[in-house]
Amino acid sequence: MPAPRKPSPARTTGTGSGPDAGAAEDGAGERTPAGDTRERLLDAAEALFVEHGIADTSVRAITAAAGANLASVNYHFGGRERLVEEVLRRRLGPMNAERLARLDALLTRCGDAPPPLRDVMEAFLIPALEFGSSEGRGFFTLVARAQFSTDENLRHLLLAQFGEVAERFGGVLARVLPGVPREELICRVFFAVGSLCHVVLNAPMLETISGGRLGAIDDGLKQRLLDFATAGVAAAAVPASATASDAPAPRPDRRP
Repeated sequence: MPAPRKPSPARTTGTGSGPDAGAAEDGAGERTPAGDTRERLLDAAEALFVEHGIADTSVRAITAAAGANLASVNYHFGGRERLVEEVLRRRLGPMNAERLARLDALLTRCGDAPPPLRDVMEAFLIPALEFGSSEGRGFFTLVARAQFSTDENLRHLLLAQFGEVAERFGGVLARVLPGVPREELICRVFFAVGSLCHVVLNAPMLETISGGRLGAIDDGLKQRLLDFATAGVAAAAVPASATASDAPAPRPDRRP
């Protein structure tokens, strides 16, 4: 009598308790390293977010584009929101780390003295311009979509990526410009960031307007934006008393 056959080992899929720690199963049933699946999900999510926006991209569309099963987002990221957060962090994290590294080097050079404003703005703007002039222009589209989103939670997710940068640069700018009220300084930096995003996203329009003489985010354009932003942030503070209520009353209309 033949010996009974041993049961086949159970296959581990991306559902239930999730794939095993070393490998995951893609949409075609092929075994692939878990890290590869995770990166494919991030790449697919980023591309779809750029094209359609974060709110209009479903988990099903992401997993289909990545060739992964539907449960893989929960397995690798713990849910859709964490996936969105990781897509943002993967690109913005290195850019912000470069900003902070430049700021640290600047503060070390200056010692106890406040650093020159233009150097502070250079540490803040140039890493973003360099990212935007290479592979980052499409990602800036994603960021712009998130900024215009009506989803408050999404805006908070985006702003959280800049928490340390805002705190560090804000503290240094307050030292460099002690006479500028905090609210005024926030507005000026906000305007500078708007100029940065406009340059990255609309460089082709600048090329058209200038008849092809401008448009590439080269050293010349970077210096122009840096000069513009520095001058705006350094402008004389508006006196707190200069409000609409202090404006002279309109002269009465004496026409018959």
